[in-house]
Amino acid sequence: MALIRILFIYLFIQLIPSFTFGQSDAGIVYIDNLKSSYCGDVSRDIYVRVKNFASTKQLDTVSIGWSINGTSQTAKQYIKAIKAGDTSPSFKLGNANFTKGSYIIKVWTYKPNNSVDTNNLNDSNSSVITIYDLPIAGFSFTNRCPDTAISFVDTSTIGSGSITDYKWYFGDGDSSTAKLVSHLYKIAGNYNVKLVVRSNHGCVDSITQKVTVYPLPKIGFISNYGCDDYTKVQFNASGDTGNIQKYFWYLDYSNFPTKFTLQKSPVNTYKSSGKYKIKLDVISKNGCWNSFSKTITFYSKPKSEFTYTAVCEGDSMYFTNNSSITNDTIVGYQWIFPGGDTSDKKNPVYVFAKSGTYTVKLITTSIKGCKDSISKSVEVHDKPKPSFSATNACLQNAISFVNKTVAPVLGTYSYSWNFGDGKTSNSENPNHNYTAAGVYLVTLKAISSLGCLDSVTQFVTVYSLPKADFTYSNDCVDSMLNFVNTSTIADSISSYKWYFGDGKTSTEKDPFKAFSATGIYNVSLIVKTKNGCIDSISKNVQYYTRPTSLFTVNNTCINSIVELVNKSYATNDSIVKYSWDFGDGDTSIVENPKHIYDSIGRYKIVLHATSSFGCTDTFSQFVTIYPLPTAKFNTINICIRDSAHFTESSISAQQYIWDFGDKNISHFKNASHKYTKAGTYDVKLKVINSLGCIDSMSKQIEIFDVPEAIFSAHDICLSETYQFTDAGKGATSWLWKFGDDSYSIDQNPAYKYNSAGKYDVWLIVSNDNGCKDSVMHTITVDSTCVWPGDANADRIVDNKDILAIGIAYADTGFARTDTSTSWKGNLVKNWNNNFSSGANYKHVDSDGDGLVSYTDTNAVTRNYTKTHPKKYNTNRGKSGDPELKIEIQNDSLKAGDELIAYITLGENALPAKDVYGIAFSLNYNTDYFGAVKVDYTGNWLGNNIITYQNSTNALDLALTKTDHKNTTGFGKISTVKMLLKKDLNPEILHQINLEITDNLIISADEEQIPVNIIDDSIQIIKEPNSVNKTAKTLQPEIKIYPNPFKVQTIISYNLWKTANVQMVIFDMSGKEKIVMPSALQNPGNQQFILEANQYNLKSGIYLIKVEIDGLPVYKKIIKLD
Repeated sequence: MALIRILFIYLFIQLIPSFTFGQSDAGIVYIDNLKSSYCGDVSRDIYVRVKNFASTKQLDTVSIGWSINGTSQTAKQYIKAIKAGDTSPSFKLGNANFTKGSYIIKVWTYKPNNSVDTNNLNDSNSSVITIYDLPIAGFSFTNRCPDTAISFVDTSTIGSGSITDYKWYFGDGDSSTAKLVSHLYKIAGNYNVKLVVRSNHGCVDSITQKVTVYPLPKIGFISNYGCDDYTKVQFNASGDTGNIQKYFWYLDYSNFPTKFTLQKSPVNTYKSSGKYKIKLDVISKNGCWNSFSKTITFYSKPKSEFTYTAVCEGDSMYFTNNSSITNDTIVGYQWIFPGGDTSDKKNPVYVFAKSGTYTVKLITTSIKGCKDSISKSVEVHDKPKPSFSATNACLQNAISFVNKTVAPVLGTYSYSWNFGDGKTSNSENPNHNYTAAGVYLVTLKAISSLGCLDSVTQFVTVYSLPKADFTYSNDCVDSMLNFVNTSTIADSISSYKWYFGDGKTSTEKDPFKAFSATGIYNVSLIVKTKNGCIDSISKNVQYYTRPTSLFTVNNTCINSIVELVNKSYATNDSIVKYSWDFGDGDTSIVENPKHIYDSIGRYKIVLHATSSFGCTDTFSQFVTIYPLPTAKFNTINICIRDSAHFTESSISAQQYIWDFGDKNISHFKNASHKYTKAGTYDVKLKVINSLGCIDSMSKQIEIFDVPEAIFSAHDICLSETYQFTDAGKGATSWLWKFGDDSYSIDQNPAYKYNSAGKYDVWLIVSNDNGCKDSVMHTITVDSTCVWPGDANADRIVDNKDILAIGIAYADTGFARTDTSTSWKGNLVKNWNNNFSSGANYKHVDSDGDGLVSYTDTNAVTRNYTKTHPKKYNTNRGKSGDPELKIEIQNDSLKAGDELIAYITLGENALPAKDVYGIAFSLNYNTDYFGAVKVDYTGNWLGNNIITYQNSTNALDLALTKTDHKNTTGFGKISTVKMLLKKDLNPEILHQINLEITDNLIISADEEQIPVNIIDDSIQIIKEPNSVNKTAKTLQPEIKIYPNPFKVQTIISYNLWKTANVQMVIFDMSGKEKIVMPSALQNPGNQQFILEANQYNLKSGIYLIKVEIDGLPVYKKIIKLD
């Protein structure tokens, strides 16, 4: 209706131009130099601009009136020429003072050129301003010392409103946004602290104050101290003494209780040496504390002391230093000996060459230089001069020692002998027997009655005794005995003498001797050294009889055990050793050995028998070794369910024995066997020839496991992809046959059937050894599964499904076991009723509870835009059908206002008949709008309805009755309110398009009602605060048919002038899919055929932008499979 009104005015002006020529028309275009709000009292100059709205006549003068909150102000006349259609420069109308509150400033024109204004609609303009209270920033604090936090207390105030933001700047680089803060300064000095406060209306005030952080007082002290005990010490403070208010001295801070004083320069006496910690605390005149401490030390004198042991002349005298000091360390020692000798060692050793009395002095020094000394007399005694003689002897003879020491002039001597073998004596002239030969160092020590001693040493030799010994071997009759002399001595043996026990002797070193008869002979040996030392030994020698060697043996087969039976014996003796020679290079020492020959033939066996006395005898005999048969067979590895076959190819075999390795045997020449378990088995074939010789052969056979073919199956929906899962074990390859001539070699394939029916699904598995297994299951593929949200079973979830819910409302049927609304097919029995399309009412029950109700719309929201191939499309109808149209209600619009549009169906002259449900999509450019609201109040379908809206892609709307009764009518069915965004660029021509797409109007009998779609659009040109609906004629209507489409669709529009046109198609993520280059097109009807395959468009929703001379028009299209 607004469009008709605007067109009527436009035609009226065009047809009667004589009414406008020469008329004056002035108006206020802008009120300048004002903002919408201010903080605190302000004085503002009011500026305005005037526009000449006349078509041709110049404006020479105009009167301007203005008011503030309805109170008229002094009018002003603007006297300057303004051409027709032009706007004056901004000029000052007057000045106004504003205090807290809201003000409406209204400005208007009158008497243009001192005549009547022909158009009062544009005469006035107004602005609203608000004056808010300024906050008053303030805070309090107290100056402090470093490391003591200063608390800042906010004292800011505001008349009305509230203070919402605080910002503190502490002057040292730190800041805070808290209201009440405390801050710690590390360094003394002056700091400018600033507080900025902001009210809830954005009004700001600040205050800066100087904060002083007082410096800490500088302090120290000096004192005297030394080495003496009982030292009196004077303490004097140093540093900022002029700034000190109080002193606190702790004169022995390391001990408790400490001595404390408040004097400025105290004196204290320390009665013992040691370390004392002195501490001074002070308070400055500003109340700042500081502390200083140090440790002073009083040093002790050392106390010199030593001891010594009296010695004899020429001996070392050892001095033991026993000096001491308290709470300090002795670091220096000086010893002064006779003759000017000195030492700095702590415990020195000194040798006095002669006997006599001497003075020794010790001086000690501490680490701090304190000294002490002591002197003592020491005595040195005379020493004796010992001497002796001795004669060497053989072992077992005593040696005599003769003492030749000269007796002392005074006193007596005592003697101590050490014979060098661990034995001692205190006799003056001792005799001593040594237990071992050798050279010994003998020491004689003489000791005086005063304790002085000296010693003398001398070597004596004890000659070795020879060790007589010999070896021999008892032998047998007729053997010659060899006597081997093994006598030993450290030096050399000079003579030997043998006595053989049969009256014969010898002086040879190693004689040979033969005895004439068996028996026992006593043989003696005497040996003598060059020093005359003698030893002897006797041994019994025996002559023995010989044993008899004998054995039996049987002929046998090659590689078989030959058993030898030993029958050897000895008289009055025993055989202790056997030595066998088997004639093939092998030997043995076993009494009754067993031997295996690896070649056929005749072999000589020899046996040597040895008695316990070493006498031997030998016996030999021949044995014959027969040939073996040759065992041989073949077989192959098999699967567990097959029989194993064994084929022999032995040589010279007459008997056969098979061992299959699983406790089963066979005597057949060629055997077969079936194993019951998989595994590796050792199969053995034993063959026997005519001589009774045996051979055998072993070979492993592997019995392979058969893989398991196992899978589970259940019925599925037609459009559902079935996941087949191998549940067996041991397979390495798989063959799935799906029952429709399709197959897969994947282990766990996913498969989607193209048609409903029953299918025999086979799984055939095999492993790496070629063993196989198979299994078959029959599954049913159902074509009538329920997909939650797809209420009308058209294979897409959209607002039209709301209409199906309305048609089937309150119907009941079978409930589902799985009540989930996730997007998957569900097998459900058919309900009693069907739609006209043939779809069963069970599809409407989206939540599976067995009842069609409002809750079924939840699945529509959850699965919105999920698709299958569609069954039917919608159409836009034609002229003569009831109109489904958009009517924009706004005559003017400014940023931030709501654009209001009515969606109407039918007119009084052409109502919509037998309507039950309505679903459609409303497309618009989201760049221009924020929040969108839809109101169904006053729709002519009544109150017993379900309404629905979804903004997944466009604004999809639906409303349906639930009483199963059609309604005929016309007029508004919904009101759409869209908030216009505030940030539109006023220099750009803005095109706003509202269009209806993808509509479906149905009756209660599901008959589709065709409607003629009437879209609407509006432009905001240059000036963002007004809307010019007459600009609709500048942009053509974009038509798309068919929409939705499968293969191709036609995009058409009619140009009223030559224009540059560019077309871009986006997917719903905003990505450009097709970009057609900009081209200059002639006036008239233009068409573009969009081929889906050519541009590789998949099923889904797309947005088309047709830009004509820079002005965009948007349309939504839907591509189906």
